[in-house]
Amino acid sequence: VIITPEDIEADYLASSKLLKDRDFDGAIAAFKNHILNYEQSPYSANAHYWLGEIYEFRGEAELAVESFVIVINDYSDHNKAMDARYKLGKLYHKQGDVERAVALLQEAAQSNGGAGAKAKAYLKTKGL
Repeated sequence: VIITPEDIEADYLASSKLLKDRDFDGAIAAFKNHILNYEQSPYSANAHYWLGEIYEFRGEAELAVESFVIVINDYSDHNKAMDARYKLGKLYHKQGDVERAVALLQEAAQSNGGAGAKAKAYLKTKGL
């Protein structure tokens, strides 16, 4: 079976639709399958990031941390990497790991995108 870029995109979009429809169990399974089935997918970083978001929303902090760490370590140049730093910094802060939290939040604050603005605001609001 030949897999086309269109097949990969369609699979990712189907996974994303489950998330938009708030079918979190379905989205988790779909994003995990996407990562497994399409190792070279340009959407892998996004899939890991959205898994982290779902886990964080569900209060599954350890799984969220794992997902965001994968984005940062394996996809450091991806546009979701700074968002993942911001999210991971917040999670570490909630867990009481202020040193790691501040390091990640300061990295994210250096970026120009939305993650940078959010990180700067979080650092200021929390007095870090």
